[in-house]
Amino acid sequence: MLAPLSTLGTSTRLQPYQPHESTLAINLASNATKMKKILMSIAKNKKGIFFTSIAILISAVLILTFGTQTGVTMKDQIPITQAKADAANNQARDIKNSYLPQSAYIAAYSAFYAMAEYMQQKGSYLFTGADASLKFNLTLKEMIINGTMCCNIMPGHPPCNNDLLADVNNPSIHEGVDTCIGKQVMSNRNLTKRLFDMENASFSAYRVNTSFNKDYNGMALLFYQDNSTGPWQVGINVTITFSVAAGDVMINSTENISTIFDIAGIPDPLYAVESRGVAADGNTVFTNYFNRTNMTNWNISTFYHEIEWRLYRHHENASSFLNRFYGKDERSPCCGVESLINPFVMSMVNGIRERSYVDWCYYGSGNRCTPAQTGSLWNVTCVTTNSDGTQFYRFAIDSYHGSKYNITEYLYGTPDPGCTVMPFP
Repeated sequence: MLAPLSTLGTSTRLQPYQPHESTLAINLASNATKMKKILMSIAKNKKGIFFTSIAILISAVLILTFGTQTGVTMKDQIPITQAKADAANNQARDIKNSYLPQSAYIAAYSAFYAMAEYMQQKGSYLFTGADASLKFNLTLKEMIINGTMCCNIMPGHPPCNNDLLADVNNPSIHEGVDTCIGKQVMSNRNLTKRLFDMENASFSAYRVNTSFNKDYNGMALLFYQDNSTGPWQVGINVTITFSVAAGDVMINSTENISTIFDIAGIPDPLYAVESRGVAADGNTVFTNYFNRTNMTNWNISTFYHEIEWRLYRHHENASSFLNRFYGKDERSPCCGVESLINPFVMSMVNGIRERSYVDWCYYGSGNRCTPAQTGSLWNVTCVTTNSDGTQFYRFAIDSYHGSKYNITEYLYGTPDPGCTVMPFP
């Protein structure tokens, strides 16, 4: 048992701890070592924090720079590319379906009109021989595409014989169609000129680059008449290669363009060429223009107006529009057309030439409209007059056509029984 504190002597009183000097030195050294380790550890940790911070910063920059930009590209560039593709596709579609057919229509119509004018000035069919069709097709192709031709109207023009294939194929001696005929018909209407216009307009208006292959030999061209066109139209096929570029989007295309044009208003070569060679009519050149009749119910009244208005109707035994340019007196079941000569307008037609006044009978070769084939010639009551300068002086028609026009009862020899249709016409 412990004694109470009061019983203890002074020698037993507790004193504060006083470390020995050597012990204190050891402790200080130990603490310094620990502090050094702690400081070294902190220094190492600071380097780690620094490099970690740098890595995080670089990662953030990369994400902001490339990650965000990729998102913008996917979001913004796809609609822009689609817009370019739409612009190129729309342009290519409009070229194929609208502009090229319209350009071919205008160029072809103008070329046929100019060809008829040229034939009238020449006073002859342009091409003869076994290669006549080839020379005609080559000449018309050049007129349609380039607006030039081998011009054989002298003087004042380069020497070029359009009936020689070598001259037809030699563009160095050709000249502009309008220069040749002395009239503005093909001006700015040939196909090449219109292709240049389209190239310029498409960039100016839509900022779309359009380019056509204008190589003459690379453009195939065909024109025709058949049941699909009928007698009043001509079909045109032309092969054209073009490209459309909207920025980095490009479309290349080779198209066979098909169109048809109406022949209304084009001069008839049969009149222009053949009238010059009729001595009985004073070799007077007459012109008639293709103009379709809308009359189908034939009687003496409609027959009269057909003559007066110089209209054309379809007839299977007549020659076609194209055959009249070729100078071929051949029947065309699909596309034959005929008109009736108006001796009041064509005043030199005076009845001396005893032929039917149906154009292909009067101006044709004479071997397709003989009495054995079409019957006798007759005058027509209410139509034929016997006084020069009146309508229609000495007009005559054959039995076959009298039946076709439903006027057989009005045909007479002599004398005139008198017109009983009142009022007339």
